[in-house]
Formats: sequence, C-alpha cells, structure tokens
Amino acid sequence: MEISVLVCTYNSSEKNISYTLDSIMAQKYEDYEVIIADDGSADNHEEFIKNYFLRHDFRRYKLRLSKTNVGTIRNIYEGAMIASGTYIKPIGAGDAFAHKSVLSNAVSFMKRENAMIMFTDMRLFSNTSQGIVFYQNTTIPHKMKPWKTPEKPEEILENIIVYNDQISGASMFYERKYLQNMMLILEKSVVYTEDLCQYIALLEGQRICYFPQCCILYECETGISTNPIASNKERIVKDKNNFMDEIFEKYGDNPYVKRRKKIEYIERTESKRYLKGIKKTLAEPRWLFFRLSYLINKI
Repeated sequence: MEISVLVCTYNSSEKNISYTLDSIMAQKYEDYEVIIADDGSADNHEEFIKNYFLRHDFRRYKLRLSKTNVGTIRNIYEGAMIASGTYIKPIGAGDAFAHKSVLSNAVSFMKRENAMIMFTDMRLFSNTSQGIVFYQNTTIPHKMKPWKTPEKPEEILENIIVYNDQISGASMFYERKYLQNMMLILEKSVVYTEDLCQYIALLEGQRICYFPQCCILYECETGISTNPIASNKERIVKDKNNFMDEIFEKYGDNPYVKRRKKIEYIERTESKRYLKGIKKTLAEPRWLFFRLSYLINKI
C-alpha cells in the first residue's frame, strides 16, 4: 500500500465525515487505504461509516474507534499504528482533498524527494447553512519565499523557530514510520497540536519539503486551533507552553531557540498587549517587521 489516509474524527457530524470521504473516494488512484480514527466521540457513527463504504463497494478501510477521549496526538498515533501505507496523510473530518489527483501527485513527489515530511498549499473555507464559502487564498506559512527554489534553510529555521510562522498541520503529509515516531516524541508534552513536530524536525536537521500545489481544503472554523471556543484556545496555549519548555531544555544552545526564548518569556509574563509588542521589538527588532508584514498581508 502506497499511502494511508487517516481520517480523524471527534464528535464529527455525518455531513462532515461524508464530505471528507467523498473527496477521498473521488481520487483517481488505487493504491491507498482509509483509516477512520475516532477519539472517543459520543457517537462515532460506526454504522454510518460502514454503510458508506458498503455503498461505494470500498473494502480498503480500517476502523480504530476509541472508547475514551485520548487527544489528537494519541489518536493519530493509534491510527498510524494500524496503517499499512508507506506514506500517511492525516485529515480531519470536514476537510477535503482539493482535486482528484492529490494522492497520486503527493506520493510521486514524496518518492522523488525522498521526503519524510512535506506540506502543500491549501484553501480555507466555511461550511455554512448557505453552502460552502471559500476565503481569499491564504499562504500558511505566511512567508513562503524561503520555501521556494532555492530553499533557504536558515531563513526557514528563523521564521518558524523564532517568529512562530508555522506550517499548518492540515497541509502536511508524512512517511508513516516517521509520523509514528514523531507522535511518540510529542506525546511527552503535547495532547492536541500535532503540527508542533515541525520544530523537532527542523532542529534535528530534517528537511521539510514544500509541494507547490493546492491539495487541501481546510474547514477553518471547526478545528481545535481555529475554533473560537475559549476552552480550545486554552488547550492550544497549554500544549504550546509545555512543548516550548521541552524545546528550551533540549535545544537550549541553539541560537534560534535562544532568540525564541526571549520572545516567549515576554509573551508569558507581560499581560498588556502594547507592552508585549514594545518589549518583543526591543528584544528581537525584526519581530515587529515580521508582525507588520503579516498584518498587511491579511488586509
């Protein structure tokens, strides 16, 4: 099996599950399987999912249905452990592949580049009662120039480690065993935010490949990192703080980590927003330039 599509669900609606599975079933590619990994939902829609695959006469699927909520990291890990693909694409219920050649193109690219991790362009949308509404094209990370030919690894390190210009986890593909290992490492300090693995990859010298094609449609209002519910934001902040403390301890001699630590200290200790901005600019003068360019790009 070339690639496993790992559909992660948690209290997902049948509508969102169908939307994701429809985009998978539409792929013009045969060498893939589907793993449904449910993280202890009140209703995991087991019968609905089985009937869906039965209607499509699709047998290359496995179910991993947790009885308890274990968090995103463990859910992905458990799903990856029953996967058989050389590569793996985690995708949240409600997100979708952008076109019918995503899997074939992604596998070809990862083979050609011998990639352990890659990410693609994606498009954000909301699934409203009036239908699907797409947002203006957004680049994530914000600064894409250093990712394009020729790649600039030092600038990539600076942008992600120092300025937190992260790759979105929704756009990432992995070599399966590498993903399994990354989730085990993250699980020591993180519960929900799997995309933090990019920090470890870069600090360990692992190249992250960029595939310049829009492959993912990301439903940007139901994911834990974009959902406005306060409890979700608190979980993300807790994950990030715990993770960064691990990074500071393990990679404390890295010059980029040292610079990030100064910014992180200000972020955690200063409550007033304008004072945070002033102190960050004094500690890291390019921070203001980076932040302003981000805000201008959003207008």
